[in-house]
Amino acid sequence: MVLVSFELCSIAFYGIMHHRFFYEFLYAKKNAEQSMIAPQFQVAEAVFHPYLAFINRPGRAGTTYGTNNHGWQFAKAMIEADPLCCDYPIKHHPDEVVVGIFGGSVGAGFSLTAQSSAGFARRLEEIPRFVGKRIRILNFAMSGYHQPQQLLTLAYYLSLGQEFDVVINLDGFNEVVTSSKNWDSGVEPTYPADTVWGEMGRQLERSNLPLTRSEQLLAAYHERAATDSMREAKECHIASCFTIHRVAESYHRSRHHTLAQQVRGKIEQATLFPTIHRDTIGTNLNIYKYTADRWGDASYAMAKLMQGRTGIYLHVLQPNQWYRKSGEYKPIDRDHIYKWVFEPVNRGYAALIERIPRLQAAGVNVLDATMIFRDINQGIYADDCCHYTDAGYDLLFKIVAQEIARLIDGGVASTSGVVRSSKLKAQETDVDDKPLRLNKTDRSRPNRPGVRLAVARMAGSL
Repeated sequence: MVLVSFELCSIAFYGIMHHRFFYEFLYAKKNAEQSMIAPQFQVAEAVFHPYLAFINRPGRAGTTYGTNNHGWQFAKAMIEADPLCCDYPIKHHPDEVVVGIFGGSVGAGFSLTAQSSAGFARRLEEIPRFVGKRIRILNFAMSGYHQPQQLLTLAYYLSLGQEFDVVINLDGFNEVVTSSKNWDSGVEPTYPADTVWGEMGRQLERSNLPLTRSEQLLAAYHERAATDSMREAKECHIASCFTIHRVAESYHRSRHHTLAQQVRGKIEQATLFPTIHRDTIGTNLNIYKYTADRWGDASYAMAKLMQGRTGIYLHVLQPNQWYRKSGEYKPIDRDHIYKWVFEPVNRGYAALIERIPRLQAAGVNVLDATMIFRDINQGIYADDCCHYTDAGYDLLFKIVAQEIARLIDGGVASTSGVVRSSKLKAQETDVDDKPLRLNKTDRSRPNRPGVRLAVARMAGSL
C-alpha cells in the first residue's frame, strides 16, 4: 500500500513538473532521440587550441564528415575524393571563388550542407562575377564558438596567407546564450564557453589535484552524480523511479553549485585557466546590451580586416526557433533541455537587432535573417536547440546568396531577409530587465548554473 501511494504521488509529481501523464513519457522517447544534437555538432572530442581556445581533434570523423589538418570539419565525400583537398591554408586559384564560413555549430552545419549539396554553390554561380568559376566552401566554424572567436579565427588565417572572395559570419545564438551563461557562472562573458574551454581546463587540473583539495574533489563527485541521476531518470519505466532519481539529481546539483562557488575563488588564484577579468565589469551590467556591443565591435573588426582586400564580408544574424517574434515553435521533444535559453535568446536577440543599424551606418554588411522561417517552423529545425534541416539550410542559402549578389552589384545588405521595416521601435526591443513569459509549451525552466558539461558539451553550440 505504501508503494502504491508513493507511485501515485510520483505520478502527480511528474505531472506538476511536465504538465502531462508520466506514462505518456514512455511513448515520447522516440521524439527525444530525434531531438538529440547530431554527432557532428557535439564537442566531446575538442582539444585545446593556442589561439582559438578549442578545436576539433584532427582526424575526428563521423558518417558524414571528417576533419582537416587543423581540425576543421569538412564533408566526408570531399575528403574521400581528395584527402589533400581541404588542408589549410588553401591556395587561391584564379578560376575559383573561395567562400569562408565562420560561426558556431550552425555555421558548421551551413558549411557541411553546402559542401555536400550543390544548392548554395549553384546560387552563387548565377552571380555574373562568379559565372564559370568553381565555388569552394571552406569551413572555419566550430561548435561552441562565439565572438570574438570568429574574429580571432579570421585574423589568424589571414596571417597565414589564406585568401577569401567571400567571408560569411553566421552567428547570434551562441553569442547571447554563452555570454549569458558565462555571466551567470561568474565568468567573463567574452571568454570562450566556460562549459567547454573552462571545463576542459578544470578536468585537466583535476587529474593532478592534491588530495588536500577535498572540496573540489567533492564538487566533482556531485557534478558527476547529478549527471548520472539525470540520465537514469530518463530511463525509468515507473514514476517512483523517476521521482527518486530527480530528487537525487536536484540534491547533487545543489551541493555541486555550493561547493563550486566556495572553491572558485581559491582556484582562480592558482589555476592555469582563469575565467575572470581582474578589472571587473560590475554587478549591475546589462549582459544583453554588453553582449550586443561586443558582438558589434567584433563584426566591425572582421569587416575592417577584409577592407582593402578583394573579398567581401557579410554578417548574418541566424534564425532561432526560440525567438518569439519569428513565430510559434512546437518542440520536437516536450522534455527538451533548452527551456532555459528562452530568456537570453529573446532579450539578447532584441539587443543584437537594435545594434544592426549602427553597424550598417559604419559600413558593415549585416543581414538580419531572424524572420526567414517565420510561421514555417515545421520541417525547418533539426533539433530543439538551434540547428536546421536541409530544407532550412536551403532557405538560408537562398537569402544569403541574394545578399551576396546585392553587395557585388554595389548595394548594401538589407536589414532583413524578409520584407519589413528597417526602423526598429524602442518598444519592440525587449532589452529591459522585466521577466519574460514562456509559451505554454515551455513553462518550466531549470536553474541555469545546473546545466553543466554533460548537457552543454552535447549541445555543442552552447
